[in-house]
Amino acid sequence: MRQIEGKGTNAETRKSCVDRAQAEAEVKVSYDGDPQFKPIESTDLSYASNTQDKIIKVGDLYYLCFQGVWFMSTSPEGPWKTADSVPKEIYTYSAKLSRL
Repeated sequence: MRQIEGKGTNAETRKSCVDRAQAEAEVKVSYDGDPQFKPIESTDLSYASNTQDKIIKVGDLYYLCFQGVWFMSTSPEGPWKTADSVPKEIYTYSAKLSRL
C-alpha cells in the first residue's frame, strides 16, 4: 500500500492508503466512440465529453478520479496508474469540474 495525498474540501489535505495494484486493476473507462475532449472555459484544461467518468486532460497527461482515487495516463484510454499527485490546476478549477 502507498499513501496518496490530495486536497480535500476547504483546502484541507487528505491522506489515504491505497493498494495500487488493486486500484489499478479495478479501473474501467468506456467512451461512447473515440475519446473526445472539450475545453473547460477560462482554463488550460479539457474534459472527456463522451464518458460518464471524470477524465481531465492537463497538457499531455490524462487524470481520472475513480472511486475517490486519482489515476494518470499518457493515453485517454489508459493504462491507468495511481497518481502520486494531481496538478493544482485541477483543484483550482474544481468548481468548474464539478459541473461537468
